[in-house]
Amino acid sequence: MSKLNSTDYTVLFELIRNSKISDRKLASKLGVSQPTITRRRARLESKGLIDYMVVPNFEKFGIEIIAFTFASWKPETRREYKKKQDSKEMIKRHDRFLSSHANIIFEAGGRGFGNGAGGVFMSLHRNYTEYSDFLKDLEIAWGEYITRINSFVVSTRSGQIRRHFTFKYLKDYIK
Repeated sequence: MSKLNSTDYTVLFELIRNSKISDRKLASKLGVSQPTITRRRARLESKGLIDYMVVPNFEKFGIEIIAFTFASWKPETRREYKKKQDSKEMIKRHDRFLSSHANIIFEAGGRGFGNGAGGVFMSLHRNYTEYSDFLKDLEIAWGEYITRINSFVVSTRSGQIRRHFTFKYLKDYIK
């Protein structure tokens, strides 16, 4: 992949701040031609460096709970993942679980908490009953492989959210 130059980064940062801005307005803001912006944007898109999404206001869509759920895998489960044949079946099983839960907006494997946590789910729920049902589904689907499930739950109605989910501040971090 070719390196990004300062114009590429400037375009990227402006698009992070406001992905709806037109190429014409962005060109005017940056003091370059509109075709330059169009080419830069297309290049960033084609290289997979940017994608577009809308982040809704979860509360206004009836989402009351944002949950971060951490699963700690049994040591023998990690060994099964390393076996090629079992790994393919585990991945298929995993994909089926994710497909049946559209409310999971992020899932990844990782490490943490010193207790062997091996996965994290970020999920959205309309209410506590729906969240509880999600935990039951997780236990039914993966209980034989999991030693512990820990969650951090945020209420969208609590008034305790200081920064809503957005990427517009990411420019300051990347710089």
